[in-house]
Amino acid sequence: MRKSSKKPKSVTFIEDGKLLVPHIPSNFFEKVTGIISGGFTMANWIYPLISLRHLPSILPVAFDLQGQVKFTATKYLLLYIPLLSTLSMLRDAHLASYPEKLSYPFKLHHGNVKQVYSFGKIFLRVRCLISQLILFGVSYCLVESSSGGASSNLSVVKKSILGLIVLALVGSFSVSS
Repeated sequence: MRKSSKKPKSVTFIEDGKLLVPHIPSNFFEKVTGIISGGFTMANWIYPLISLRHLPSILPVAFDLQGQVKFTATKYLLLYIPLLSTLSMLRDAHLASYPEKLSYPFKLHHGNVKQVYSFGKIFLRVRCLISQLILFGVSYCLVESSSGGASSNLSVVKKSILGLIVLALVGSFSVSS
């Protein structure tokens, strides 16, 4: 019986017992989002650590619809945000390095695997960037709420998130063309 030299039509390209995944180099958009995400991760550590000694021991963390404090927590709760930020960035960076580990809603084959993996990597980079910005916004609002200034600054966070979503859409269209 003659062996076929064709590769199987699936995402797991196996030759000689090894898993082969097409190498997809990072493009400019992925590098920029990675650098910005890293900057927000650093800011998520620096801002709470600098602010910690100036904060009261108890911070308001949740408000009702009338603006009254509903829940409070110790100021050291603020240190969980940078930890969560770092773990989130490491998870997304790891998954972006191995796009074959993601699940996709359609069948992959040799013709579309590079493009699908590219979009998967970009999605993870953008998700990481948005989560870093959201976590920084939470940290910022917690610090500002202790002095009563969070409500006016929340609109800046919302505009920044909207800007990042627009950036993600522009980046995904530039990659597809």
